[in-house]
Amino acid sequence: MKFENVLAEVDGFGKFQLTTIFLMVIPRVTLPFHFLMNNFIAVIPSHHCNISSLDDGAVFKNLSQEERLVVGIPVQEDGTPNSCQMFAEPQYHLLLNSSSMTELPTVPCQNGWVSDNNNFKSTLATEWDLVWDKRRMNRATASIFFLGVMFGAAAFGYLSDRFGRRRTLLISYMLTTVFGFASAFSYNFTLFAVMRFLTGFGISGVNIIAIVL
Repeated sequence: MKFENVLAEVDGFGKFQLTTIFLMVIPRVTLPFHFLMNNFIAVIPSHHCNISSLDDGAVFKNLSQEERLVVGIPVQEDGTPNSCQMFAEPQYHLLLNSSSMTELPTVPCQNGWVSDNNNFKSTLATEWDLVWDKRRMNRATASIFFLGVMFGAAAFGYLSDRFGRRRTLLISYMLTTVFGFASAFSYNFTLFAVMRFLTGFGISGVNIIAIVL
């Protein structure tokens, strides 16, 4: 007996089947957001060293923000402030002649970075200073997420065959919801990476189990 004959015996494709498909489609609408989210949260906005340590309590505090950047941050060849170096001490003479910048002592950023928040209010780079020597950690978030997807595909493929697709699909929904929200409240990068891995793990179950059903 063919599947079409069995379906006809139970009154064909009706309200129950439509409701089931509708309920499974709704969670799948969120999948593209998870898969594409890293394109936005991993953006590294323009940034420069936090030069508050150069404040000598005298002239520096009376300068405008633009003037502070002139005396505190070296300029790159393209005319933009260096994102990872700062002067060892304020170079006030640059206010009069900004071209005499050769051989001035510079040091790596001492107190973190200040980022341009015009386009992005907050990203992984601005939250945990994932710039310069930590850029790889920022880029690794996508790989960590898709590792979770890969392991989730193997795990839920086996679990759904062994324990039933309805039960494992509900578990996938719970994992994705709980760890997806937990990602937003992570207080350090390590916790965020673990939450993203587990979110990817759960999403994989939502994806492959719903398709079969």
